Amino acid sequence: MRFITTSIIMALSAAAAFGQAGHWEANLQIPDRVIGLAVDIDKNAKGEWIGSFAIPAQNMSGLALSEFKIAGQSVKFKVADIPNSPSFDLKLTSETKMTGMLNTPQADLPVEFEKKGDAKVVQPVTSKAVSKALEGDWAGAIETPNGTLNLIIHFKNNADQTVTATMDSPDQGAKDLKLTEVSESDMAVAFKLAVVNGGYKGTLNKEGTEIAGDWSQGGTSLPLKLKKK
Repeated sequence: MRFITTSIIMALSAAAAFGQAGHWEANLQIPDRVIGLAVDIDKNAKGEWIGSFAIPAQNMSGLALSEFKIAGQSVKFKVADIPNSPSFDLKLTSETKMTGMLNTPQADLPVEFEKKGDAKVVQPVTSKAVSKALEGDWAGAIETPNGTLNLIIHFKNNADQTVTATMDSPDQGAKDLKLTEVSESDMAVAFKLAVVNGGYKGTLNKEGTEIAGDWSQGGTSLPLKLKKK
C-alpha cells in the first residue's frame, strides 16, 4: 500500500510539473503603465527544463533565464539578460494560471501569468570565437540628447571556439549585459544587445586599436567609436 501511495504522489507531482510547459503571458501593472510580459517554458530532448523571456512591446525577445528551477507547482527564475536580473517566484494555481511575485531592487510586484498556447522557447545562439585583434576590452561613448553615455565592450574567447561578449554601461549602473550575434568578417565587426533591441556595426582599423561604426536602437543610429583598452 505504501508503494502504491508513493507512486500516486510521484505521478501527480510529475503531472503538475508538466503543466508548467507552455507559452505564458502577463500584464504587469507598474505605477504609470502596464507592461506585457511573456515566458516560454518547455523540456529539451534530454528532459531538462528550458525557457526564454520576452517583453513584446519593447521588441525584446529570447532573453535568457538563469537560476531556472521547477519543483512540484513552483517556478522560479531570473532574467539574466536584464540589468539587475529581476527574479520571478511563481506557483501553478491551475492548468492555465501561474501567480506570484516579481522581485527587483526597486520593488516587489504581484504578477499573474496565463497560459496562451504551446511553448516556443528561443535558445541562446553561440557566436564563433573572434580574432586576437578583437578579443579584449573596448571603450567608447555615444553622444545622446541627454548627454554622454560611456560604454565598455568585452570579448572573451572560450575553449570551445565560441566567444562570450558583454557590455557595461557605467553611467546607467549596468554591467555584463549579454551581447549576441557577434560576427567578424575581414575588418567588419557587428553584435546585438537584445535587452534594448539595439546593435552595432563597425570597421576595425588595420592596427587593431580602433573600431569606427554606428550604434542603432529604436530606429536611430548614432556614431560610436571604440578604442581598445
